Amino acid sequence: MRVVFFSFHYNQDIWRVNYIKKAWYYASSFEAAGFWNGSVEETHPTYNDSEIHNLINNTLFGTSVTVVLIGRYTSYRKWVKYEIIQSYQRKNGLLGIYIHKLRDKFGNSDEKGNNPFDYTYDEFGNKLSNFVPTYDWFDDVGKENIGFWIEEAAKSVGR
Repeated sequence: MRVVFFSFHYNQDIWRVNYIKKAWYYASSFEAAGFWNGSVEETHPTYNDSEIHNLINNTLFGTSVTVVLIGRYTSYRKWVKYEIIQSYQRKNGLLGIYIHKLRDKFGNSDEKGNNPFDYTYDEFGNKLSNFVPTYDWFDDVGKENIGFWIEEAAKSVGR
């Protein structure tokens, strides 16, 4: 069982993200789902940059995998990029899941976003997308496979 940090664009995708964060509900137990949610909950809209850095860093503590939930605008968010870099430096397993086909509170799906791992690099200048897997929540049956993806990401970094 893994403690997972979920990275995403809060304002655009919270409806879709909450569905995925509750994937354990569809499994027989938390253990069957394969993860606990260890993410930042954005409840205070007036955090300054220093407070956000501290919040992210403190929340990443104790997690072993970071799952980037990729919506239409996720790759453009500076905090998503920061969360990816911090996760990589902490040796968290990483993976991305495209969530654009999930419907929002108005019943709308969205356009597929760019892969944020295309815009983040390791210490040698290689795109993280060269070795971080991405999946599609619908096409790759995320409801059934998210626990497996999380476990594989953890194992890929020796956790």
